[in-house]
Amino acid sequence: MSLRRIASSVTPRRVKHVIRAIFDASQGGEASLLKSLTRKFDCERFIVDVGANDGLTISNSLPFVKLGWRAILIEPAPAAYAKLAKNFSGQANVHCIQAACSDKTGEANFFLGTDAEDGLLGTLCQSDNDWFAVARSTKSVIVKTDTLTNILRSNGSPRQPGILLVDAEAMDYEVLLGLDFSEFRPTLICTEEYELEPHKHAAKYSLLIENGYGLVQKVGCNTIWVDRAAARSK
Repeated sequence: MSLRRIASSVTPRRVKHVIRAIFDASQGGEASLLKSLTRKFDCERFIVDVGANDGLTISNSLPFVKLGWRAILIEPAPAAYAKLAKNFSGQANVHCIQAACSDKTGEANFFLGTDAEDGLLGTLCQSDNDWFAVARSTKSVIVKTDTLTNILRSNGSPRQPGILLVDAEAMDYEVLLGLDFSEFRPTLICTEEYELEPHKHAAKYSLLIENGYGLVQKVGCNTIWVDRAAARSK
């Protein structure tokens, strides 16, 4: 193909798609939307990823790590954490932590997913429904649990980290219950939807709204929220 024909085929829309593909490894374009919002709300370059898995696979945090953001990447599953720690070994801007974020500090059974011991479907959740009938295995391991507040406090998080990502397989509500919003207020929060338990799903929305967050947009199976105080300052 001639250079002229190649150039004529590269439309602005196609260029935008290629750029997103390079930057964004997320499921539904969450990382691209978050990146645009960080410019709009002038976020601190600090990201927290709860349920980071290996830090590479369909990761919302990876693009920001590549841009030099400081990061706390949290993963409880032993096999996934081993990959996470290896993938970011020696990377000064990344701190990897092996723990399950919850509203309680201690230990808990972490059920491995049916995809693999290092897969994406592991969970603390013990609810029975159609999803977990196929996604959750009967094999479990004991993992350390801690509140997000404790983890942020112990690992040098700024008071207003730019982005908090929560993907805890039906335990996002408990993760957010473990965050003291008076001490740490992420500018943007991305959390996975969980509509199989409507009361718990509604409780998570209420928790975020009551703590001063507004819904920006639903993207795929996630919702993105912004601190209203940050929004009002713009």
